[in-house]
Amino acid sequence: MFSLHLSGRKGYQQKLFYNLLVLLALISTVAVSITWANHTSQAGGNLSLLTNLLTTENVRNTVAVAGGESTGSATETRTDPMAPREEDITIIGVGDVMLGHRVAPFISKYGISYPFATVREILQGADITFCNLEAPFGTKGQPVRDKEYTFRVDPVAVGSLTYGGIDVVSLANNHSLDYGPEALMETLSLLDKAQIAYAGAGPDLSAARRPALFSARGIKVAFLAYSNTYPIEFYATRSRPGTAAGEDGFIAQDVKEASRISDLVVVSFHWSSEYRTTPKDYQIAKARIAIDNGADLVIGHHPHVLQGFEVYRGKLIAYSLGNFVFGAYNPNYKDSLILKVIADRGGPKRAVLIPISVDNFKHHFQPRILTGDEAGRVLRDVKKLSEGLGTRVSIEGDTGVIYFEKA
Repeated sequence: MFSLHLSGRKGYQQKLFYNLLVLLALISTVAVSITWANHTSQAGGNLSLLTNLLTTENVRNTVAVAGGESTGSATETRTDPMAPREEDITIIGVGDVMLGHRVAPFISKYGISYPFATVREILQGADITFCNLEAPFGTKGQPVRDKEYTFRVDPVAVGSLTYGGIDVVSLANNHSLDYGPEALMETLSLLDKAQIAYAGAGPDLSAARRPALFSARGIKVAFLAYSNTYPIEFYATRSRPGTAAGEDGFIAQDVKEASRISDLVVVSFHWSSEYRTTPKDYQIAKARIAIDNGADLVIGHHPHVLQGFEVYRGKLIAYSLGNFVFGAYNPNYKDSLILKVIADRGGPKRAVLIPISVDNFKHHFQPRILTGDEAGRVLRDVKKLSEGLGTRVSIEGDTGVIYFEKA
């Protein structure tokens, strides 16, 4: 049984309602300041009169500007000469997100908006925004034995994903069961309540292989996710909760089925080795199995660093997007990208690569958009990695662009 999520630059009513509250607070604050200078008042208002406006795009766009969350990246997004056409959709993919461990004190001190405050406007500018969620949310369960790193995140941090505009996450990774099946099931419940879709894990194998479905601007998009990392004990079975194993037969069957009910299929893989900058042979093989069976976009995670991009049969493979917000200090975690794919029903039309810094020693778990020499350095590295895969990345200002030739 499938659940369809409606989206449309950006769609969830819960997120729009949250943003509307922010806008009302701002309006109330300004009115109070003008009328009663030197006094304070708690913002209020009859929200029920405004709920019919929640589905309009103008409300969300107004909040994004009025909310004061933008950095230099906001201007770039609004003036982007390659902005999608009305009939196109935009899918954003980012790297690993783990909102516990070292980032937890920052969220506790500064609030749920902290991790995504610097990039929120870009993420919310897409129809669908996707990340790899690298740890369970909750309070239940016990850490699994004999595993070096086990993570579990305070449920309050689910609000960080909502604030940041995350619509769908992959749970197919080597941390989703760090606190056992009980914590995984609690995570699914918390994501359901937050109206954040997920793929790649579930109460049994069938559920773990089930796609998350979206409809954006009349285009149906399916998300599938698979893990090719240890421990294999995390893999779901017919009777045990867990992650979807990236077996070739599963990939081919699931993508074929998803392509029958969707216009576009996105497949996420957790694979490769940490800090490896080139894909292994099996990554290339599995990505091509996905595309050969109907996938339009493949997004990889797990190395914590960037790997190259490959255009294969007119579709895109991002072998690793590195980290995004990952709650650990590590000198290897420095450079990453926001991947913005503009697509129509026929597949990707172009991909825009926005370089970011994820150096937690400098930025303390807030990704920063890079410009100038630093942007150029990251883009040149990605260009070289992608050339090794037969793919050209054009550097245009502070972004990289991959163009797709339509038959």
